[in-house]
Amino acid sequence: MSSEVQYWDSGLFINLITNKDPAKVSAITEMWRSAQRGNAIIAVSNFVLVEVRPKQGFEKDYQQVVSEMLEASWPFVHWYAVSREIALEARKLAVDHPRLTPPDTIHLATALQAEASVFLTYDGLHENKHNRRTKDLLAYDGKIGKEGMAALRIEVPRHGYGTMFDQGPRATPTV
Repeated sequence: MSSEVQYWDSGLFINLITNKDPAKVSAITEMWRSAQRGNAIIAVSNFVLVEVRPKQGFEKDYQQVVSEMLEASWPFVHWYAVSREIALEARKLAVDHPRLTPPDTIHLATALQAEASVFLTYDGLHENKHNRRTKDLLAYDGKIGKEGMAALRIEVPRHGYGTMFDQGPRATPTV
């Protein structure tokens, strides 16, 4: 059985750094550990390295964890450069969906390149609307795809991705 390819938007790592919502941190941590156990492949754009950076108010312990997550070489994390092919796909997405931000189109194009079945994000939740231009990335669920592939699921991270039969331990993030 092959592992599900999950595309992780930068918001997942930012939520870990800020550590303001224990439910989100718990879900993200569980999903990371599930991928460590071979239940998923995490696809990430190198663009995340620019978007996820320490700011005032971020918790130091979580900054360290996220730095280790982003900077270490994990076999279950597949990194994608913003290649010409991805940039052209992002441009097409921007034309087809003009409300999407350029970073969102880069992330979505990368997810398509990675052949991800799900794009995980918090962008579009009511609580995030004050700092987003589009405010509704989650509304594109099932509306973005590539010929020959199923439409991309765009969902909020939750407990249970890849862990239906795995009842492993849950704890705070460690890498």
